[in-house]
Amino acid sequence: ASRRGGAATPLRGGGGVVPVRPLAELPYPDEQSSVDSSAVPSLAPPSPAMLPGHAPEAGSAPRALEGAILKALKELKEAQEQQRATAGADQAKVAAGLASIQEGLSGMLKDMQEGRAAQEAQSREQRLASERVQEVGVAIRGVRDSVETTDKLSSSRSQEMHVAMGKMRDMLEVQARDAEAKSRESGAAVGSVRDQLEAHGREMGELRSQVARFQPGFSAVQRGVEELGAKLGDLIAQSGRQNEEHRKASEQLVLQLQRGEAVRKELEESRVREALHEAAESSWEADRSRLQHQVDQLTRLGLESVSPTAVEGKALPMIGGELSVAIAP
Repeated sequence: ASRRGGAATPLRGGGGVVPVRPLAELPYPDEQSSVDSSAVPSLAPPSPAMLPGHAPEAGSAPRALEGAILKALKELKEAQEQQRATAGADQAKVAAGLASIQEGLSGMLKDMQEGRAAQEAQSREQRLASERVQEVGVAIRGVRDSVETTDKLSSSRSQEMHVAMGKMRDMLEVQARDAEAKSRESGAAVGSVRDQLEAHGREMGELRSQVARFQPGFSAVQRGVEELGAKLGDLIAQSGRQNEEHRKASEQLVLQLQRGEAVRKELEESRVREALHEAAESSWEADRSRLQHQVDQLTRLGLESVSPTAVEGKALPMIGGELSVAIAP
């Protein structure tokens, strides 16, 4: 890179481009001899290790260089703060986008976490770059302190300072390009994640439309199920009533069976009594017939053996309601 020229090197954040003034535009000691050095605060004298090895020469160029370096460092800090602010805004947008994704996008959450990890790695690298820039600033302040404590700088020391400033400028430009490349990579990753989120959003929209088409059928099925449930409840209640009626009828039937059993026993007892009565009557009739037959026989025998004159005027005894004839001895 040229030491005297060159365009401003931009630093890309999450939301825009931050212009950073290149070190090539910083004035050199021989170009800022007329700068007022009273605006630059005085610092403590450097340590003996920071003192240059050459004899210093007098001049106001070191103070002008100090003012230019302070101005460049201030612009660099402002650019870094603006970069952090824009990166924070982008992270908030990404977080808001992630909050709108539903539970079915768990795979995209993993990709987003990887993107966040990449952004955190980039932020760490940017912080490291900022720390390196601050270290360079500390080194520059050390050089400035060493220059302030001296009144003169030799020409060889001035050339060495020019070379050191050129190296620092080149290093800062390389770091700026690296930060820009990493910002572009992060932007590409965020864009890919955004495209994937949009694709999933379209898929969710299609699913919602399909659900809306099937919703009437689901509603009809639900109503049918509710009606069947109501009918089933009525049938269950009716079955309960019928079961209660059957239970009562069963109890009555059991009572009737018990009564029938008692009646059957009574009938059997009455039949036994009737059979005994009939047997007694038949036995009595048989005895009566037998006795009557015997009486008849005896009567015939008596009539045959007794003369009619012997029995005249005598009363005949009655046996069993029948006329009997007394047999004479």
